[in-house]
Amino acid sequence: ADHLERLGQGDLPWLPPDTAHPGHLIELGNELLVVNVLLGPWIHTGSAVSLHRAVTVGQRLEARAVVAGTRERNGNRHVDLDVLVLADGEPALSGRHTAIYVLAERG
Repeated sequence: ADHLERLGQGDLPWLPPDTAHPGHLIELGNELLVVNVLLGPWIHTGSAVSLHRAVTVGQRLEARAVVAGTRERNGNRHVDLDVLVLADGEPALSGRHTAIYVLAERG
């Protein structure tokens, strides 16, 4: 099953045919994280995003990201990634993607 369906976010009745599920755009943040941050086991902790337009089948997607910062909380190391997804050169999604990239030592 599709990742979004497993999360109970499968078909959205209000989404026009041939339109990408917004969750798939957010998942691009995970891909950007993997190529921009040295990772071992990691946990996606949240995304705060704005959707600017619908993305439809056939549009060319481009995803960009910059590491906005890191911090420690409860022994875990967090990374914030500012993400921008373009569809045919126009903003489709922007926002912050956050993950734990180093888990606290348990002892």
